[in-house]
Amino acid sequence: MGLSGVGSMMVGLFPENTIGLLHIIGAFLGLGVGNIAIVVLSIALKDVRSVFRYYTFLSGMLSIIAFALFYFEIYLGIGRGGMERLVSYPFALWMMLFGVYMTTTRVRAIMKAKGHL
Repeated sequence: MGLSGVGSMMVGLFPENTIGLLHIIGAFLGLGVGNIAIVVLSIALKDVRSVFRYYTFLSGMLSIIAFALFYFEIYLGIGRGGMERLVSYPFALWMMLFGVYMTTTRVRAIMKAKGHL
């Protein structure tokens, strides 16, 4: 997951029209490695609700499949930009939802420990 963050920074630091190779490496790390990481995470997470584990797995797999299609220039009628979004948006949405899930789970645990629930 850490490599994914480094890759995301590389994509921003090296736009595709300047240093294309570093942009491509960053995109692979940010999206390819990041989505593989959340699929592995979905299998490893045992203490989260099963619906969130399934969502994590499906989100990662959708992006991995979209990444492969994007790599082979199969755009499914939504164009290059549309397919690129299909690769990146599920991962970004997952990160936001994971943050909300972890925060609310932690708050619930604190409230329960203090006897407020």
